[in-house]
Amino acid sequence: MRKAVLFAITALSKSATGPCTTNMRYFIAFCFLLAANLAASAQMLGPAETLKRFYAFDRTHSTEFSKRSVNERKLWFSPELYRLFKLELKREADYLKINPSDKPHFGDGLPFRPIDETCNVGTKRLRKKSVVTTVAARARKASVTVTFAFPRPCKTPDKNVYVFSMKRVANRWTIDDLTYDDGTTLVADLKRKDY
Repeated sequence: MRKAVLFAITALSKSATGPCTTNMRYFIAFCFLLAANLAASAQMLGPAETLKRFYAFDRTHSTEFSKRSVNERKLWFSPELYRLFKLELKREADYLKINPSDKPHFGDGLPFRPIDETCNVGTKRLRKKSVVTTVAARARKASVTVTFAFPRPCKTPDKNVYVFSMKRVANRWTIDDLTYDDGTTLVADLKRKDY
């Protein structure tokens, strides 16, 4: 990182002179340093923090099962999970050519949260909140639990517990699989034989 900043300063100092360009050199060096720090901090995120950021993104973007939605989340997926999603998109396209009026397998959207239900309390409609907890972590693999539940004052929390298998790829944590509260897994679903 420091080498890149020094290289940028050296290159700029050879190409221009004067008081205005000196300030510009420092500004560009600062930008390089800032970008390098942001990249380093992104690599240092733990598995739970990675999932929190994933869900922050997921809540604000389309969850429709589409090429665009999968590609927008690509950096959060392990290479194997991303490959399986791409194969599923192809399977879905082939299926819909033959059965255009049928609902596709992932017709409810990307499978990372329970169906969006609400709890009515008086005039308020409350949605499930999520809590992310690291269960176990090793150097390259981690297990992270995400619990979805209605907040108080809902009478019942109606919990859904998802367990994410995280994998460290190129110094960042990625989603490698997901075990739902009924014991089924996302990877097994994506590898199913029949559409």
